Amino acid sequence: MFQVICVLTGEAVKLHPHDDSKSDLRLFESGAEAAMVAVSMTDSFGLLYQVRPFIIDATAWRDREQTRFDSGQYVPCVWASESWFKDSALARDHFAHVSQKNPGSLAYTESDIKGAQDLQTPIRAGRYLQTYFAGALDSREIQTWASAHAAKHESCEVLFARTADEIESVFTTGEQNEDGQHSPASCMSYDTDRFDSCEHPVRAYAGPDLAIAYVKRAHRIVSRVVCWPDKKRYSRIYGDSTLLLAGLESMGFESGSLSGARMTAIENGDGTYVCPYIDFIASVGLSDCESYLLIGRGDISCTNTNGCTDEAESFSWHCERCEAGQGDYDSGITLEDSGEIWCESCAEYYGIQCDRSGGWFASRDNMVEMSNGQLWAMRVFEDDGTSCERCDSNIHIDDSESVDDETLCEDCAVEAREEIEAREESDALAAIDSKAESRPSGYLGNGDSYRVAYFDRLNGRRLGVAMLDESATGEAQTVTHCRAIAEARSAAFNNEGGRFRYMVESVAGVFTGVLLFEVRRYNMATGENRGTCTLRMGVGAVDITATPNHDEANAFASRFNAGQYGRENRYVVAQCGTAAKRIDFTNRDLFADESESAATAA
Repeated sequence: MFQVICVLTGEAVKLHPHDDSKSDLRLFESGAEAAMVAVSMTDSFGLLYQVRPFIIDATAWRDREQTRFDSGQYVPCVWASESWFKDSALARDHFAHVSQKNPGSLAYTESDIKGAQDLQTPIRAGRYLQTYFAGALDSREIQTWASAHAAKHESCEVLFARTADEIESVFTTGEQNEDGQHSPASCMSYDTDRFDSCEHPVRAYAGPDLAIAYVKRAHRIVSRVVCWPDKKRYSRIYGDSTLLLAGLESMGFESGSLSGARMTAIENGDGTYVCPYIDFIASVGLSDCESYLLIGRGDISCTNTNGCTDEAESFSWHCERCEAGQGDYDSGITLEDSGEIWCESCAEYYGIQCDRSGGWFASRDNMVEMSNGQLWAMRVFEDDGTSCERCDSNIHIDDSESVDDETLCEDCAVEAREEIEAREESDALAAIDSKAESRPSGYLGNGDSYRVAYFDRLNGRRLGVAMLDESATGEAQTVTHCRAIAEARSAAFNNEGGRFRYMVESVAGVFTGVLLFEVRRYNMATGENRGTCTLRMGVGAVDITATPNHDEANAFASRFNAGQYGRENRYVVAQCGTAAKRIDFTNRDLFADESESAATAA
């Protein structure tokens, strides 16, 4: 990234130079683009402008944004305290807040570059959640939170169209798309000449019961819905539902069926009636006075989108929710909790389906939410599910593990096993430490005495001295004058495997101060230390990574640098300590002098 600065003042060029409240630097992807701007500004203002590289300080802009929250300048999102949001990395990167210019929307920091420029991206609440949190929330939850934001931060006036002219105007005054539909688009939002009916079909809604609820934004109708004001019910919302839904819910409306509501009966002259397509409804019936069409109450089909009903037909059954007539070809869905039979439209729109069995339910009361976001029927969960005894998450029984008599999810099981391993390791160390060195009298460490030390295999740290045998008095024997005894005991320990590596060392002999050297590998491009190299295979097929011979280490380093890996890495000799303190001390040739001393003593 590059920026342009004024050489005289040292100030960087901003996107909004006259707004002191903003620190929005003007940044450039290429130096050439920045240079063109610098030349242009130099010519225009008579001051020298030059290009400078720009290093983004990610900490600085984040501190600035957090300060705005702390001071109250930023208003948090309505979901700011929810764990799915506050515990996410996006919350810490985006600093999402209620837009100061348009409270009905959000504003957030889209990237480090925009953070450095002090630029916040505006976005609708629902779109933000759909873009970044669709994995944590389902569509209904996203809608609920978007509505909560709108209800709290956006002024919303719900308007109602009740007369035939008003209703037709709501459907036909919006902008038209390529297909001729007016916004908000639907099969009923065409002009009258697209229908076979004698009038626009939505004019039939103008009965004594129904109205069209709608909201405007900037003088445009952005959403609408057929509603039953006296019953406080609304049907399917078309357009941006956030504002309208928030407004309706604040007035006590709920999503529900329009079955039983009256529409105006308008005859086409051919035995059919003017009738719109009605969501979730398959039939209407003529009232006794023949002035109204009763939604969902008769045998006249209203599933057409041409504005006309079909001739009356006989239905084999009726949906118990919307009461719409259904033919033999329509399959009903029996709800497992209520036993009612619903049509497919009602089940899909109002019902709740078990994600495992596929069964349908009228209420969430008989459902269990799983850790992956799925909904399971209670009976299904009792057969195939279980709960983690640590985090209480609901999981498939096949995904559970039993650890130390606890039923756990995979994550908690990993934690439990780590705790057990740490406890066992601690107990093992305590047991070994309890047998710590207590040298018997007579073994003064004169160079002819030996002991077995144990090291951590993971980091090479020397942890202590192991017990060799029991003495004649029953005391712990940790030192012996015979190297062969120490070697045998060390081999026995190593054959048992486990966390530790055992090896013989002199109590006070020549090897406790021997310097060791190793060859380290460094990446030539980054300078990163890539670790210690294996020099050769030692006794017992143990990798030798250190040697007391500096010349030998140099020879290995030279060989590595001249090899194929020397093109990317540089091998360097480094001192790595003394033999008595490193697990890498496995070269038995280093014990030659001790062996001779032990043999002489024997």
